[in-house]
Amino acid sequence: MAAFHGNVRTHVGILHIAFNMYFLFIIGSQFERLFGGKWLLGTYLLSGLVGNLLTLFIFPPNSLSAGASGAIFGIAGAVIITSGIIGGNMQAALVNAFFLFLINSILPGVNVYAHLGGLLAGIAIGYWKGNELKRRLYLDPYIGAW
Repeated sequence: MAAFHGNVRTHVGILHIAFNMYFLFIIGSQFERLFGGKWLLGTYLLSGLVGNLLTLFIFPPNSLSAGASGAIFGIAGAVIITSGIIGGNMQAALVNAFFLFLINSILPGVNVYAHLGGLLAGIAIGYWKGNELKRRLYLDPYIGAW
């Protein structure tokens, strides 16, 4: 039976894990301020799962993939789309998400499908939670005043 080996806890080399930790810290702190730690964890896990599932269905059998990039792309996608919803410029947000994907997926050996799957999951979560946040801000304009 063919198998796919991939895991959001596995990384290839110290630079790989260092970059992922750095971007998770930067983007994750923004996400956590917007939606809280539980949603950060849920988005991380769901985006990582979607990225790995997309990879599983597209990569050839017995392929190897490592890293948390799909999960981190999900968090980034959610933050970018939320900024588009709150700021009123979804087109710019989608362009930013596309360029984030493009710039980080052109290097050889990068799992483009994990990036894409995670980003799409994050965009969906960001669209849902961003609209929820916008409604709360609209109902209570003083929510972010302090």
